[in-house]
Amino acid sequence: MFASQGQLGIMYTKIGKKCKYRPDMNRLEIQLKTSIIEESAAYSRQYLLTYAEPIPECNGHLFAIITISKHHPASESLGQIIKEALEISLQSTEPETNAAHQFEQLLESINQHLSQISSEWENILSPTDIHAMVGMVVDQEMYLSGTGNLCALFLHKLPDQRYQVFNLFRSIQTEHVAPNWQKLFAVVLDGDIHPGDIFCVSNEALEQEILPEDLHHILTTLPPQGAALKLRRYFSEETDFALFILKAQTIEESSGSLKPVGPQRTSAESSIRQLDTNQEKTARLLADQKPAIGNRIMDTWKKMKKGWDDKGGTIGIGRKTIRFLFLFIRRHINHQESSEHLPSTKNIIQKTHSWIRQHIRRVPKTSRYLALASIFFIIVLIISISAISQSRVQQAKQSAFNQTFRSWEEKRDQASGALIYGDETRARTLITETLAALEKTTVPSPEDQTNTDRLAADLRNMLDTLRHITHIPNPPVVGDLASISPTSDPQAMHLDGDHLVVFADRGDVYQLSISSKTWERILSPNSSGKKFSSIQISKENASTYLLRDHSEIATFDTGNNTSSKISLLLRSSSDKKTQWVDLSSYSGRLYILSLGTSGAEIIRFDQADGTFALPGTKWIRARTTDLSDATAMAVDGTVFVLKKNGGIVRFVSGSETGWKTESVDPPLTNASELWTDTKSPYLYVLEPSTKRLVVFNKEDGTFVAQYQSDALDDLVDVVVSENQKAIYFLADSKVYRVDASHLNKK
Repeated sequence: MFASQGQLGIMYTKIGKKCKYRPDMNRLEIQLKTSIIEESAAYSRQYLLTYAEPIPECNGHLFAIITISKHHPASESLGQIIKEALEISLQSTEPETNAAHQFEQLLESINQHLSQISSEWENILSPTDIHAMVGMVVDQEMYLSGTGNLCALFLHKLPDQRYQVFNLFRSIQTEHVAPNWQKLFAVVLDGDIHPGDIFCVSNEALEQEILPEDLHHILTTLPPQGAALKLRRYFSEETDFALFILKAQTIEESSGSLKPVGPQRTSAESSIRQLDTNQEKTARLLADQKPAIGNRIMDTWKKMKKGWDDKGGTIGIGRKTIRFLFLFIRRHINHQESSEHLPSTKNIIQKTHSWIRQHIRRVPKTSRYLALASIFFIIVLIISISAISQSRVQQAKQSAFNQTFRSWEEKRDQASGALIYGDETRARTLITETLAALEKTTVPSPEDQTNTDRLAADLRNMLDTLRHITHIPNPPVVGDLASISPTSDPQAMHLDGDHLVVFADRGDVYQLSISSKTWERILSPNSSGKKFSSIQISKENASTYLLRDHSEIATFDTGNNTSSKISLLLRSSSDKKTQWVDLSSYSGRLYILSLGTSGAEIIRFDQADGTFALPGTKWIRARTTDLSDATAMAVDGTVFVLKKNGGIVRFVSGSETGWKTESVDPPLTNASELWTDTKSPYLYVLEPSTKRLVVFNKEDGTFVAQYQSDALDDLVDVVVSENQKAIYFLADSKVYRVDASHLNKK
């Protein structure tokens, strides 16, 4: 093991200065487990470098952590020199190589290279700007050297399973003179490492930021990877963080009971069963330790029996009372055997009360009071013992819950690590199992409930990350139609430059300026007073086509703000139940999605001389998917049909393709609107029932993102401005704006 000068271990400089050495104990074959983290903040002013590689054909590792307080090309050059020296040493190390000699050569190489080129950056960097540690572990021997100030903790496992903690960097600093470019790494610390020992080095002062007991618990109970991820959570994302952890285990521990990598996965049901088992086991153990109240009372009774002959004494009342009970029971049984009719309950109570009063009056008052006090004392004693037992049971339940809660926290940390390394399947499994266990568990106290709620919130946030959900609690309102027309009910909208054009239920049309947030009525309500319960729109150039109440088609000209009805021959006399579901205009043609008794169809109308040729033609030539639950359609050269369950069917030249969308979590069940345009690479699916918008890649159908806000009540329509990177929602009478964050990731 390691220690500072004068304690266990060896330290020596290049001139051979040594401390006392304690011969090694019986060696066991060990296996080394390591983990590193290197994370720099977005605008870091420091330079970080971590390096950890296993030594080929040897049971060992070569590692380094370097922090330079100035982020400069000179810092990167210095880091590269050290890294190249490490890699050369790694390649030249062989099983028969002397580890101490090899490490000395490594340091000599680093010092020599730094000395040769230090003149190039001596006006930029100073040796005091560098905080670094270089180390080598081979079998059970470790060699360390460093400069500056890092946190290097060595936890040595004692025979009684406790740990002794040393800060090895203090040992290096004790021997180190002022750092200089001629010999930056001037001190070597070496010693033995035994099974159970743990070495941790970081650029952050771990013991100052984390309670020592928490830090030691994390390092000693978790495998290196889990410990590294958990320690990272104690520091903000803006913190430059470098960490290296090494743990020595016996081969049996590594392959057997310890299983340091990949802890056993536990389902939600098994977690609950384990908690119940722990609680039942604890209850049985406490039951065995409960005071035998009956035995104690009998022992006391035997001691008191000696004074029963003193009829006027303090205990006399007890003797008389018990004698009365025996006589009463015996008389009652004899009477029951000799008579066919039992006395009434009222008579029995009256006689008993009278007999008790007569016998109590014969006892002196002092004895009566003492007897009552004794009875009271026994009652209090029984209640106290019961309360203590109940308290112990509660403590045991609390202990069992705490143990289970720690296992949940470890699962959260494992899921976080899986997210970092891109294993979304494992992360999702861990999160869902833990959330299910949390929901089924009875929490002992309000404080535990608070901690459980906090843990559940963390897990749900991680699950939202997996689901690519962006929650918008309070989306900004661009405008409220009720401010200009309280009785109008908006049904649809489209984007026209800096304006949003909103179509209301009475045929009236309004224009909302996005920049000034002001409304303007550009078309008054119809004179007939007719209201439309639904409006679907499709805009092309200056014309906007409207499908009203799934039965009437009109056009709105944004140039002169006029609206006119269009007569299209869609229905046949034999199919009066045909419903027009949606419409879309593209390249001068109008496509209408219709559902009837004969099935779903897309009817295409070609335009000539400003009018649509009648009748329309059936556009679908070949399909395999049932479209009876189709809810919307979008056309951009190909045709996309949205089904109620969120599935999207793609048609090219009238034929269905094998294209399909990726699954979404949670799945879509009531999709109503589909939006895209010719320039957009995405498809946007609106589901008002869950107040969310789901985004798919148009090219391959992969799931991209989803946006959700509880503020979007009565969600009606959506348009996207990818130039502005904004999404506009029409909900009730309000228009909301949400940043399209998925566009920032392109």
